[in-house]
Amino acid sequence: MRPTLLVLASTYPRWENDPEPGFVHELCRRLARSFDVIAVVPDAPEAAPSGMLDGVEVLRYRYAPRKLQTLVNNGGIACNLKRSPWKWLLVPGFIVGQYFAARRVVRARHVDAVHAHWLIPQGWIARILLRRKGAPFVVTSHGGDLFGFRGNALQAIKRKVAQASATMTVVSSAMRDEVARLGLHPSRLVVLPMGVDLQHRFVADGDTKRHRQQLLFVGRLVPKKGLPYLLHAVPKVLVTRPGVTLKIVGFGPERPALMALAAQLGRTPASWAIATRLIAGGSAGIIVPSYASEAASDHRNLVLWKWGSRRPHRVRAYDPSGKLPANQLSWPKSR
Repeated sequence: MRPTLLVLASTYPRWENDPEPGFVHELCRRLARSFDVIAVVPDAPEAAPSGMLDGVEVLRYRYAPRKLQTLVNNGGIACNLKRSPWKWLLVPGFIVGQYFAARRVVRARHVDAVHAHWLIPQGWIARILLRRKGAPFVVTSHGGDLFGFRGNALQAIKRKVAQASATMTVVSSAMRDEVARLGLHPSRLVVLPMGVDLQHRFVADGDTKRHRQQLLFVGRLVPKKGLPYLLHAVPKVLVTRPGVTLKIVGFGPERPALMALAAQLGRTPASWAIATRLIAGGSAGIIVPSYASEAASDHRNLVLWKWGSRRPHRVRAYDPSGKLPANQLSWPKSR
């Protein structure tokens, strides 16, 4: 009989091939080779129902009317709270809902260990649940929880969670230093950087021509990524390297603000400048080379920024092989 691992997280794929960050699930599906993994995660609008995903049992809990369950996605919890203060009303239900969902699992199943992603609230929930159970828990901090939550009460919660954990992991040496500075004192602290798949997904093509003067950023366009600092640094770089260009690839709620800042600084990223020019000319999309894993050199992607169920930009999904996610937000109105 395989041991059972209960995973508590907030960020988790809503469906297969969800563009939102999937790093917790990527770890879970690999752990599923040795454990029976149960992931207790928040529900979201259009999310798939609870069930199996890549060998992981995913249990989604409700914390508000479904259409209002918008605390996590499209930028993360901290970003959403800052952008829409009314979402603080969702926080109590979010925490209490996960606690009771996890408690049901602990009471109904033999849970051998818990992996809590983020100190607050998941680490706090794990500590409360397992205080009398005797099962160990591992807590992983991904950054925002460690560097944020600065109030005295929250700092005290972080210390109690860290000290109660069997092991605490952080994803960088800078976070290890912050753990020491805050005096969290976990019994065991391990630095485990986020993994990158260099064998199947991110495979460099030796024949591709490299742009020696190009800077590339790939990631979510959210405040904690620090893109304004990068944009402000580019003019200083151009003083000594006038041929340097910056390309930004990603999506997120900060895109409009970053585009405005880039325009203000006079260095609009090339891809954004092209899109702006084409949109102004009435174009609905563009055909570009495919950068998907294992794509051939002649494969192309159609990128649309305007579509719907009516002409002149009507899109109908033709998918006889069933490869398109049926519940992708991009598709329901066009089926």
